[in-house]
Amino acid sequence: MVIAPDLRTVPGVIEVNSFGGENKQYQVVLDPKRLQAAGIGISDVIKALENSNANAGGGYIERNREHFVIGTEGLVKNLDDLRNVVIGATPQGVPITIATVGDAAFGPRLPGREPPATKMARARSCWA
Repeated sequence: MVIAPDLRTVPGVIEVNSFGGENKQYQVVLDPKRLQAAGIGISDVIKALENSNANAGGGYIERNREHFVIGTEGLVKNLDDLRNVVIGATPQGVPITIATVGDAAFGPRLPGREPPATKMARARSCWA
């Protein structure tokens, strides 16, 4: 559960930092037999995942003395989005997705990384 955005709206909260606690990540589990049957390699899966979830800055447009920031945000928002990432297609044009060659699930973050938690700083009134 992400609570930092809600905490930032509390009057007097000036900063919210994440650290400690349990952290999960998306994990893709591939079936070697299904990969082989589809004629898909692991490098094809990696490339499709990178392309489907890339964030990119685009710059800004200035119009009527206003600046509009342009960019893209990764497309994967949930497990179904991840399962539906297209890796390739059959000779008949049928999409080959992550779900075709494996599955996606939430799992624990791999060792060696700090798990998240939340720390909050509040401003105190200085009025006498």
